[in-house]
Amino acid sequence: MRKSLSILFSAVLLLIGSAQGSWAQKVYDLGTYPGGDWAQLEAINDFGVAVGVGDVPGGSMHPLAVQLFGPNASRWDLGTLGGEAINCTGIANTGLIVGSSANTQGLDQGFWRPLFGEMKGLDSLPGDTSSVAYGVNKLGTFIVGDSYGDLSEAAVVWTPEVVWKQGKPAVTWKIRKLDVDGEAYSVNNSGQIVGIVWDDFWNYYAVIWNPLPGGKGWRSTMLPASQDYPNAWAAYINERGEIVGAVISAAWDVYLPALWRPNPQGKTWELTLLPTLSGLAEGVYIAFGINDFGDIVGSKFNPQWGENPLAVRWSTKDPNFVQLLGFPGERNTARCVNNLRIAGGRYKKQLGVKPDGTPAFGPNQAVAVKFH
Repeated sequence: MRKSLSILFSAVLLLIGSAQGSWAQKVYDLGTYPGGDWAQLEAINDFGVAVGVGDVPGGSMHPLAVQLFGPNASRWDLGTLGGEAINCTGIANTGLIVGSSANTQGLDQGFWRPLFGEMKGLDSLPGDTSSVAYGVNKLGTFIVGDSYGDLSEAAVVWTPEVVWKQGKPAVTWKIRKLDVDGEAYSVNNSGQIVGIVWDDFWNYYAVIWNPLPGGKGWRSTMLPASQDYPNAWAAYINERGEIVGAVISAAWDVYLPALWRPNPQGKTWELTLLPTLSGLAEGVYIAFGINDFGDIVGSKFNPQWGENPLAVRWSTKDPNFVQLLGFPGERNTARCVNNLRIAGGRYKKQLGVKPDGTPAFGPNQAVAVKFH
């Protein structure tokens, strides 16, 4: 077991410009935990360290971390807070990892940990019993998620504080409730947070929380939706304030990939409906991730949720551009993309045909693909 330490990087990021057309790919086929049959990457930082979740023998879920390249490329089981992992959804460029796990009381609890450090729980709001951490910014200075109990659910942000314990400095995370209830999914280095809120009729609205001057909190702004697709979901925000997610029909049967871009003053956002794949039926499209160069990744599902997913890419530079991302397997989904133009997610291959004539597939395996 390695000693706990924070990973401090002082390298210069390799910034790769966006190019379209044909591209060569490098596939990082990461498989599953030994004895498991399901794994997925959820986030990847700009140094090629990816995090996700996978099952271990017996079916319990554990968070995982993978260093994709370099002399020490390897994989780690990150452990849990005493119960089964819920997710492992964020990693900063500093190596700070966030996610959620059931604790020893069986309650959901957000966690944070350095890549080689000890996992620690995040607090809930007073009166709540549970918390979930969904995202962390690249600098590792904000963690976002939600806090909830039997009758409440609130979007929250955790910020770090240094305290002295036994004569040594230690980091703790202070929880703050955002100004409207909901769920916060992603945060950038400027402190802009995106997520969703809803009303009593279960209408969903995409929202951005902008930080107020002087560290006095955050103020929410609804992002525009479409007249034909009144529900909206904001999944991720990049350093330019560009936001991706989906807009959703009133009947919740059609999802379209969505991009919101800020005006020059950064006070309002314009909605662009991203294109869908030609020749394929309408269904569920969600843009899950965007890097700082405008590369967008996400997935297309059949109208029956979760069926026959395909990993898709778009670009902010061409509103008509849409293309399969090129993940292996007949079923795949993309969940994240970094500034090295590496996308992460999962895939599974068809191995044959069952006696009833339906396809027989192998396990869901974690995968990353570098594209040009």
